[in-house]
Amino acid sequence: MISLLLVLLPGLAPADELVAGDALRIYFDSSGTWNDQDAGMGFQALHGPEWVDWAYAGYPWQMFAFEYDLLDESLAYYANSNDEFASCFVSGEADLSTSDAAIATYTYTGTGAEIVGTQAWLRAGKEVRVNFHVTAGPGAELEELGLYFEVDPDPDGVFETINDVLDTDGDGADDLAVSSAAATGYALAFGACDPVISELGHHAGWSTSYSARPTLGDDDEAVADSALGIRLAPRGSIAAGASSDFTFVVIEGDSVAEVAAAWAVTDLCAGCDADGDGHSGVFCGGDDCDDAAPDAYPGAEEIWYDGIDEDCGGGSDYDQDGDGHESPAAPDGLGDDCEDTDAGVYPGAEDVLYDGVDADCSGDSDYDADGDGYDTDDFGGDDCNDNDAAVNPEAAEVYYDDIDQDCDGNDDDADGDGFDSPLDCDDTNPEIYPGAVGVEGDGVDSDCDGSDDDVAPDPVDDTGDAVKVEGGCGCATPSSGGGWPAWLAFALAALGFRRSGGRAGAT
Repeated sequence: MISLLLVLLPGLAPADELVAGDALRIYFDSSGTWNDQDAGMGFQALHGPEWVDWAYAGYPWQMFAFEYDLLDESLAYYANSNDEFASCFVSGEADLSTSDAAIATYTYTGTGAEIVGTQAWLRAGKEVRVNFHVTAGPGAELEELGLYFEVDPDPDGVFETINDVLDTDGDGADDLAVSSAAATGYALAFGACDPVISELGHHAGWSTSYSARPTLGDDDEAVADSALGIRLAPRGSIAAGASSDFTFVVIEGDSVAEVAAAWAVTDLCAGCDADGDGHSGVFCGGDDCDDAAPDAYPGAEEIWYDGIDEDCGGGSDYDQDGDGHESPAAPDGLGDDCEDTDAGVYPGAEDVLYDGVDADCSGDSDYDADGDGYDTDDFGGDDCNDNDAAVNPEAAEVYYDDIDQDCDGNDDDADGDGFDSPLDCDDTNPEIYPGAVGVEGDGVDSDCDGSDDDVAPDPVDDTGDAVKVEGGCGCATPSSGGGWPAWLAFALAALGFRRSGGRAGAT
């Protein structure tokens, strides 16, 4: 018995979406088929100035189906763009496109199985890799597995196509099914990456059949309106808990010869884990950002500045801290992050002074807030005011303004004699200050006492050669030439005057 199961699970409402490249774009409906009923478009390719649509709104033209046996029960699921529902539940969808590739994934959930369908193409190309990653649930061995994919090959509503199946490499196995428009010459092809597990051909009754096992035929270049289809893994099996990938290539072009030539050289059939690192590439809907490098995968140890994104973290390999600024180690030499291990350090960041971190990468000292070239004395420098660029040890001092411009601790002693103005009555002369010894009678107030009668030098002690004066009246120091000392002569003259006056008074 074959069961067509409608699986209704809560929590997700898939939407229509457009995934576009430069030469190819696909409008997906909510079940992942190539038809957006609202937009009226589906699978489109650019030919010259116009986009050619390989189907049109409201007409059945694209279907996906899978079948398998599970515990003696045959299960079948499908999504058909001619219907507004699908029997397979879309449990997830994502646009994983990169700058180089357009990538869309849809996850389908069925009883005991999960299928992730991924369609990816280089933005500049017209070759689409279609991959189905099938996983059997725990204890659910999938047997008699069949996957089917088909499209209406009519471009822009031209109802006649020339259909053929080709063995392009001459190995006896058909590997390319082609439909070309009789009127316009456009061509669409399916290429089987593994012909051994694939069947190619055309199916006339596809719009009413939802089976993953249709009967496909080769129209042998006959003109017919038949579906272009490929069936993969016929009667295959997947062990419980295991996964398998099934891949084919869709190619669009101007002619059969063109799509056949593209098929001959395509590299889109590479395995989903080409480098064997245990991670599928993004073209399969996996998370390996470089499926040609076994050392690059999510969780790998990142080696910075080697040009390789080992851990698939995205972003520049020269921006270790992820602040948007690359290290000077970047190959172009334009990196401007002075500390690429700290996301808070980059040009333009707010710089917190005196923490020892040059947060804005200005190259200035973190202890020189005013930028005068001198660090603050609070952190071992010699700038006594780090908020004023005019104050530093080399600045010119302006005295008496209450600002110590040159940071020598002196704003009021201009002559450096140890006395501040106004106590120092002449602060331009270091020889003038309170208590200074000057020259008496020179007209200069050297000691700042308000007059020029400065203290004379200490008298010379000249008593060392003194002699006793006869009569005991005092001491005298002989003078050269026999004269009397001036003070003695003055005293004697006074004495004689007094005596003379006495006699006159007696007469």
